[in-house]
Amino acid sequence: MRNLTELEKIEKAFDFRYPELYRRLCADGMLYAGEFTEDWYEVTYPKIRKRPPLLLFNCDFELFYAEDVEGELQQMGRADDYRHIPADLRLVPIGQNGAGDLYCFFFNAQEGSDVPVLFAPHDEEDATFVAKNIEDFIFTSLLEAAVSPYIPEERDEATEYEDLRAQFQSHKKYLTPRRQKILAEFYARNPFNYEAPASIGQGTETRRGLLTLEEYAKVMKTEIKFPKLYETVRYMGDE
Repeated sequence: MRNLTELEKIEKAFDFRYPELYRRLCADGMLYAGEFTEDWYEVTYPKIRKRPPLLLFNCDFELFYAEDVEGELQQMGRADDYRHIPADLRLVPIGQNGAGDLYCFFFNAQEGSDVPVLFAPHDEEDATFVAKNIEDFIFTSLLEAAVSPYIPEERDEATEYEDLRAQFQSHKKYLTPRRQKILAEFYARNPFNYEAPASIGQGTETRRGLLTLEEYAKVMKTEIKFPKLYETVRYMGDE
């Protein structure tokens, strides 16, 4: 979203209101990363890398712009949509991963000002609760991004970690002071190697990051208080 005018147009058209923190992100320019043209990396990236918008680096998250949200909401409401999402489910997509699976606000489960974030795979009937609200989503995404960042062969490690630290700096004001402190301690570290359970098969594998999987799990256990975390909900309907 380029500005609040675009955001409010969507709210009015589809009869909902975004969480206040999401509106603040929009007002601050955090929901726009430029036009994703072929020369984005050469032209736009140098301009925004010092103040990255929402979860741009190493989060497997592609931010939706106004036209993306409008298109997806219209498609969700079509009778011939393959997902047959029930009309009473209030899902509003905010982005997707590289495979095209959606991240959505789930207004049916809203409690007070907290609107949970669901992960809705395009090829599965069930969606998964991944955060109690957008702040939890930002915090856990930044935490996970530092566990074992992916470094493309054509990129050097120092630049990747510089981008990650810039991302933390641009996002930290949307987190509580306690969470800022937790992340600041991890992001101040130098990258290090550690042994972790193998992602495929048995045994272990060497990973490299700013915190270990064990540290990640410990922080998630002590900091995230959301009973529905990782629970699933059926979001696809029958034909």
